[in-house]
Amino acid sequence: FSIIALLATFFVIGLPRIVIAENSRGIALQPVEQKVASPISKGVYRALIIGNDNYQSEDGLWKPLKTAVSDARAVQSLLQNAYGFSDVRVIENATRREVLKAFESLSQKVLPDDNVLVYYAGHGFMETETNRGYWVPVDAEGRDNTTFLGNSVIRDELTAIASRAKHTLLI
Repeated sequence: FSIIALLATFFVIGLPRIVIAENSRGIALQPVEQKVASPISKGVYRALIIGNDNYQSEDGLWKPLKTAVSDARAVQSLLQNAYGFSDVRVIENATRREVLKAFESLSQKVLPDDNVLVYYAGHGFMETETNRGYWVPVDAEGRDNTTFLGNSVIRDELTAIASRAKHTLLI
């Protein structure tokens, strides 16, 4: 049994280390304390994904889209399969109420170690006179911004979520 094999064994499997005692004529074995690492809480990776294609604006202002729902599904697949997201909710063709209820539901279940991603694909609108931005849900009525989701509302919802989560990202 060579000294190299002996040392390799100690380094690899953490057996007792060799200590030369001050008053001894040889080598004494002393056990090494094994420190148990505390478990790291990674939290839950959560996502709210919204994809809106089927706009049904009576005045034709909000034309149907072709790829927002498929983009949302692709993001869902990527997050679950490549990044380990375990709590992913996808809403397709969401109304204003459905988006607000989804934010509320997400906010209620987020814990301090959780990581949250929110993704939106669909029409948006920027009111140039007031410099206000909006998400446009599928049930939006023309340019009536009371039927939109204002960026300030989205910010407030995300602030509530971020106050409870470890990390929050909006795409």
